[in-house]
Amino acid sequence: MYGLAYVLFDGVTGDLQRTLRGRMAPFQRGGEDLFPIERLAFDDDTADLEQLHVASVTFVRSEHGGVQYGVPEGLSYDIDGDAVRDLLAAWGGEGFEGRLCDVEPDFDAFASRFWRRKKRDARTGRYGQWYNPLGRWDWWDLGGRFDSAILGKRGEHRVRETGLISSGASRGRDMVEGLFEVFGAAGELDALIEANVEPVSHLLEAAREGRRHAFPSAIVLPDMYPEDLRWVETPFFGDEHYRTGLPNLRRHLGLAPEMTFESVCRMMYEKHVDLAAAGVAFHF
Repeated sequence: MYGLAYVLFDGVTGDLQRTLRGRMAPFQRGGEDLFPIERLAFDDDTADLEQLHVASVTFVRSEHGGVQYGVPEGLSYDIDGDAVRDLLAAWGGEGFEGRLCDVEPDFDAFASRFWRRKKRDARTGRYGQWYNPLGRWDWWDLGGRFDSAILGKRGEHRVRETGLISSGASRGRDMVEGLFEVFGAAGELDALIEANVEPVSHLLEAAREGRRHAFPSAIVLPDMYPEDLRWVETPFFGDEHYRTGLPNLRRHLGLAPEMTFESVCRMMYEKHVDLAAAGVAFHF
């Protein structure tokens, strides 16, 4: 899924790539491969695995060769699909119904066989993974699929969908570095910045008029705020406590709990009216 973040910065675009990467870096999703352990939190899956071990489950081979899962809600994505297919092959049929503890009574052996990550975490002795608790994105682009949205003119300009100013290469997409050296990239870069960087004063005016483009999926605040408060996201699917720093920011600033994301946006635009904002499409 994709969202649109407005990243507030001092307006100097001489090295916008470095500026945006620095502002967005704390919010990259990832684990020990990207962050030092002190920045991470542990997501403990042990209780879920214990539930899965003794639950009644069904696995049915679909007509296209895949497998349909009937397992406790929220647990199917933790199962090793290859292990399930091997189980079906061993049973010599198109389906399995029963308890995995009857197939593999030892819990550790069950986890090693059927859980995607296979092993206990050496630090905690539990089953789970370390993750960045501030993580919000897998990759991002200046503009991208939201090109010109920050101007209220989405779709009127057409520059590169991805590439010129971005998070760079990632496992999640086909990206290459060095795009600034491509012939003609300088002109495209100017067009990209012009279409996707806007004075905060203009966003404030639009917000006061209630114009939709003034309110993105998230705003990324300047460094004067604590790191865990800088990413402020609109309530996601109606649950403002999911993937959003809005409640924490309201408490930090002493704002009323019922103050909406749109009201907070207007307040931030008023407070930082001398800054600029970059419209960044992010994937999560």
